[in-house]
Amino acid sequence: MLSRVLRKLTSHFPARRRNVNPGSRASTRPHPAVTSASKRSCMFSHSDAKRTAILEQATHLELVHDGQVIQLHPFWLRDNCQCSSCFDHATAQRMVRFQDIDPEIQPVPADIESTKMVCQRVSHLHETIFGKIMSITGQGSLSLDDTYFTNIALDAHTDLSYYQHAPGIQFFHCLYHDGKGGETLMEDGFYCAQKLLETEPEAFDVLANTPVRHSYAEPGVYCQSLDTIIRLHPYTKEIQQLRFNNYRRTMSLPLDRTMKFYRSIGALTDIIEDQRNVHWEKLHPGTVYFIDNWRVMHGRRAYTGERTLCGGYLDRDSWMCKAQSLGIIDH
Repeated sequence: MLSRVLRKLTSHFPARRRNVNPGSRASTRPHPAVTSASKRSCMFSHSDAKRTAILEQATHLELVHDGQVIQLHPFWLRDNCQCSSCFDHATAQRMVRFQDIDPEIQPVPADIESTKMVCQRVSHLHETIFGKIMSITGQGSLSLDDTYFTNIALDAHTDLSYYQHAPGIQFFHCLYHDGKGGETLMEDGFYCAQKLLETEPEAFDVLANTPVRHSYAEPGVYCQSLDTIIRLHPYTKEIQQLRFNNYRRTMSLPLDRTMKFYRSIGALTDIIEDQRNVHWEKLHPGTVYFIDNWRVMHGRRAYTGERTLCGGYLDRDSWMCKAQSLGIIDH
């Protein structure tokens, strides 16, 4: 089983890692996504993901699967890539030359245009009311009213919950920060929802069957969605999306259902706020982070000083088509 996961990793790791340098001299024949050392960006099937983790160390990555650990150097991963550009599956031969691999894999330049180029190699940019790509200074850099454009702390949430079809992939790139704080919170919403199902199944059922409104309004802009906090697949009943945003949730329920809903979302919030379920990451220039906005919640600590962050969203359907065709995820 570990060998299968490792094959999947070497086949598609370059296309999933966060850093891409469009101008690097990594190969005379440009690889589809030559990348620098990344952090937990690999995706596996649901069965693999339950047992597999990828951790970044200072000089290498560690693939942890069913208690076994394999140390992987980024250069080795590039050398052993088995995408169609680097490996001939008909003859089982490597197509990339050793001399064409740059041992000094570079980070992404800390500017908006380079970030945009990286993201477009993953999927199409998903334009929203905030545009195609945002540059946030924390000092009200956009006219739209949202705490995202401040420097205060933000609790765990999914983005654009007030869109009926919320963007599926979100990206961040810290271009500059000369102060303290601002660490990014990331949390697996599916894990939290599954934990709720195991501990309080009635609360899970309420959140999976009670449509709730989320809205955004300012002069000239009004968005509203109506859907459940936990959305299940119509046939398999597996968790398909978590729509959790306490900042934008609006609701009006019959009196006899109101407190049942509040108790249920309170139980989920308790799990989400359990720090054992939270990962904190300091964003640095040169590393672009991609998260699944239907599954991974994010937030941040308050920060000081000047900070410029660019971010936006990618089309989920295009990403899913590409990921399935590459075998990154199962059909």
